[in-house]
Amino acid sequence: MTSISVDPRSGVARTVSFKDTSDREHVDIMSRTAQAAPGWAAMSGRGRAAVLYAIGEALEGAGADLIAVANAETGLGITRLTGELARTTAQLRMFADVIAAGAHLIGAGVAVPQEGAATGALQRCLLPLGPVAVYAASNFPFAFSVAGGDTASALAAGCPVVVKAHPAHPELSLRTARLVEDAISAAGVDPGVFALVSGMEEGVRLVTDPVIRAAAFTGSFAGGRALADLAGSRAEPIPFYGEYGSVNPVIVLPGAVSDQNQFVRDYLDSLTLGGGQFCTNPGLLIAPREANLRTAIAEQIATRPAAVLLHHGIQAAYNAAIEQLRTTPGLTVHASTQTVPDAGFHVLPVVFGLSADTALQHRELIHHEYFGPAGLLVEYDNADQLEALCSQLQGCLVSCVHGGTTSELQSRVLAEAARRSGRVVFNGWPTGVAVAEGQHHGGPFPATSNPLFTSVGPDAIMRFLRPVTFQGLPAEFLPAEAQR
Repeated sequence: MTSISVDPRSGVARTVSFKDTSDREHVDIMSRTAQAAPGWAAMSGRGRAAVLYAIGEALEGAGADLIAVANAETGLGITRLTGELARTTAQLRMFADVIAAGAHLIGAGVAVPQEGAATGALQRCLLPLGPVAVYAASNFPFAFSVAGGDTASALAAGCPVVVKAHPAHPELSLRTARLVEDAISAAGVDPGVFALVSGMEEGVRLVTDPVIRAAAFTGSFAGGRALADLAGSRAEPIPFYGEYGSVNPVIVLPGAVSDQNQFVRDYLDSLTLGGGQFCTNPGLLIAPREANLRTAIAEQIATRPAAVLLHHGIQAAYNAAIEQLRTTPGLTVHASTQTVPDAGFHVLPVVFGLSADTALQHRELIHHEYFGPAGLLVEYDNADQLEALCSQLQGCLVSCVHGGTTSELQSRVLAEAARRSGRVVFNGWPTGVAVAEGQHHGGPFPATSNPLFTSVGPDAIMRFLRPVTFQGLPAEFLPAEAQR
């Protein structure tokens, strides 16, 4: 079928020549991918790094055109998309720098005498898993899409990549893929190292194909969990690294808010950033009733403009969830009073207020991710209620704690936040994920399928490498990277 690209701001549709991958095309792509895998894995880190550098340069060279297409298909805005493209090229260079150095592929070589066993130097190396399926995300058309972090880290690890394009930005996917393919071909590398596919059926075929040895996914819980189940039910199961999003609670301790208006302004800025479509959106604000944040939220949110959502499906799901919440007993509604454009996928920001007792009686309210510019404010009256709320939180990508001087309550809340989060922010906000060493963008289920790994930062490459220890091997027989 031919894809339809719809401008989220105007609702105007245009046809894109982008057809779903057929059964025959899938077989051909898998064959080429399998043939390319040994050569790509055997290439030196410096050789693969040169290809990643070239991809980054190609994206930068076509940046103006790519950003214009991305803006037409997502409505995220030129400023946001310019920054995201810069992050994407920086990721490619970061992984290139990592593998050019080669240190991440080599373990320590030590002599370990063992009674009753062969002795010899142990050399622990990290080897590529094999071809990786990458499922592009809708909310990051550059950084978590065709040439995003998952693709870059898998290629850096020595794994060919097959990307399943997201239907929300088909033309951008095609243009980006061509740039990647051209950079690979210009480097004299087997073109089977990279491929782009599309279609719902192809997404299923991909994760179940025996050529694919791992998969990386960013998207909805329902879609990701279905793919994870398929990956696990294979005759030979494969690693599935799924990021499903989360509620990302912001926990405010008594006395932590000194400037009520500034605090609420910062909260609403974080809540509505990118139309509230970040996986690190602060969907849940837990605050003491004495802080009286509800009044400031009601005043400030009224002037917040309508947000543009990525596509009709997200808009429909958001509106349905908000309408259901409006009729829920015990909830108060604080919403923008601005005009919603007739055309396009626009929605109004809204914050629902409820008591700690209501939240504890209806835990599903604080477990659900309302994807878009919507938040829940839960007000507690005492430390017992706060700790009871914290104990009911689910696994999340990031949680924030706003506090002050050291106290037993603050220590307990921070410990609970660490137990349930991949990242804990003190006196800050969750949106914005630095692509840097020390970053962990992951978290306990249901935020991700595997809390041990990050999808952001140099350590993301570890998802696609398998440790192998060689004992007593002469140096010339070790993998090339271990012979340095």
